Amino acid sequence: GFGYVAIAGAVARYYWCKGEVEMIPRNPVKQSAGAALRYHLGSIAFGSFFVASVQFLRGALQYVVNRVKAVLGEGKSYLFCCLRCGLWLIEK
Repeated sequence: GFGYVAIAGAVARYYWCKGEVEMIPRNPVKQSAGAALRYHLGSIAFGSFFVASVQFLRGALQYVVNRVKAVLGEGKSYLFCCLRCGLWLIEK
């Protein structure tokens, strides 16, 4: 999360300078990391929490499927497969 945002900010600073060396900041990664800490840390934390929650749900669903695999009928097995696929898509 945080590393991606800091590097993306540094690349964006370089891109928007359009090759003018004097406009490029002296420490673009450091400045971008500071901006990420100040302005974007809440969004990064929320995104990480969201991904962790979806991964937990996927794990819990897989646990339930493994526990009741023998009891499941064809329709319920298909339903669980669709749920796993949907959670996988949300995570990505």
